[in-house]
Amino acid sequence: MEVFGKFVFGLLIGALGVFSHAYAAVILWRWFVIPLFHSNPLTWNVAYGLILLLGIMHATISPEQKDKSFSAIMARSIAICVIAPWISVLIGWIIK
Repeated sequence: MEVFGKFVFGLLIGALGVFSHAYAAVILWRWFVIPLFHSNPLTWNVAYGLILLLGIMHATISPEQKDKSFSAIMARSIAICVIAPWISVLIGWIIK
């Protein structure tokens, strides 16, 4: 049961991470790309697709992650997948 709980928690963090990255991409696209290049708005479907595609192309596991505990790996995942996109939006808002 413990392994299943870890799997579900990791799956939820991953889904929340994809949503957070897609939200940040849509907002930052609206703020910076549309005014600069006069392009079309980024739709949610395209944003999700881009985030998933980039995630597949960039997915790596460093050797030091193999030795860390589950809680350390999840804390790092939350920081990278959930908090980092919101910080990017905050910095974009400040620049805008």
